[in-house]
Amino acid sequence: MTTDFFGDFADPGTPGGMLVQLYLWISPLLVVHLVGIVLALVALRNRARRPAAALLALGLGLLTVTLLARPLLNYVIVTSSSMSFEEHRRWVAAFGVADQAIDGIAIILLIIAALGWRRGDALPVASGVVVSLAHHPPSATMPPLSATIRLTLILVPYVLSVLASGAGILFAQRRRTEEIAFVLIGAALVLAVLGTIAFAMTLHALWKTIQPPPRAVGVEGIARTSPAKAVGFLFIPLFNFYWIFQAWVGLATDTNRTLEARGIAAVPVSRGLAITVCVISVLSIVPVVGVLGSLVNLVAFPIFLAGAIRAANALRTATGSVT
Repeated sequence: MTTDFFGDFADPGTPGGMLVQLYLWISPLLVVHLVGIVLALVALRNRARRPAAALLALGLGLLTVTLLARPLLNYVIVTSSSMSFEEHRRWVAAFGVADQAIDGIAIILLIIAALGWRRGDALPVASGVVVSLAHHPPSATMPPLSATIRLTLILVPYVLSVLASGAGILFAQRRRTEEIAFVLIGAALVLAVLGTIAFAMTLHALWKTIQPPPRAVGVEGIARTSPAKAVGFLFIPLFNFYWIFQAWVGLATDTNRTLEARGIAAVPVSRGLAITVCVISVLSIVPVVGVLGSLVNLVAFPIFLAGAIRAANALRTATGSVT
C-alpha cells in the first residue's frame, strides 16, 4: 500500500520522487541543523546548560520541521490541482502561520542561548567582594587561538561556496539538471553562512582579547568597542562601509597599543594590510573590481588575520601587570 502510494522514488512525477527531490533541495538545511545540535551537545558537555538546552531545542525543532512540515507543505502545493481554492488557501495559510511561529520561537531560543553564554562568561565574585577592574592585572587565563583552524574554517567554506555557486549556475542552464543546480546553490549558501559564522567568531575572539580585565587580558581604556559591537555593526547596511574600518583597522591599532602598554615584545599587527583589506572589501560592490579585489583579499586577509591572531596569542599567554 505504501509502495503504491509513493510510486517509483526515481520518478519525479510520483509522490516518492517528489519527496526525494525535496530532500535533495533541503539537504543543506539539514546539515546546518545537525551542526547546531552538535554544537549544543559540545556546550552541554562544557556545562553551559542553559544556552546548550536552548540550542539543542532549536536544532531539534528546526530539524523536525525540515524533515516533516516542509515536505508535507510541498506535497499539498503540488497536489493542489485536485483541491478547491478555499482548501488550498487554508492549507497554505495554516503552514504559513506555523512557520512564522517556529521562526519566533527560534529567535527566543537564540536570545536565551546568547544571554546564557554572556552570563557564563562573567567572573565569579564572592558575596560582598568588589573587584576593581583598573587594579586587576592581566593574567594568562585565556587559551591561545589556533590560526590554522580559524583560517581553515573561514577560507575553505568561502572557496567551496564560490565553486558550488559557479557549478550551480552552469547546471541551471542545462535541461534535466535543475535538481543538481538547486542542491549546489543551496550548498553554496550554507557554506557561505558557515564561513561567515567562523569569520564573526574570530573577530569576536580578537576583540575580546583586548578587553580590560578581569574578563580578558587587555588594558583599561584602550579598546574602542566591545566584541559584540565589533561583529554586530558589520551587519548594518551602509553603516558597515564605515564600521569595517573600525572593526579591522581599529583592531590592529588597539591591539598594538595594548602590546605596548603591557610591555610585550611581539610583532605588531599590520595596519597597512588592514586598510588594504577594508578598502578592497568596500570596493567589492563594483562588479569587475569586486572580482579582482576578492582575489587580492584571498591573499591579503589570511596574512593579516594570522598576524592579528599571533599578536592576540602574545597577549593571551603573557603574564604580568600593565607597564
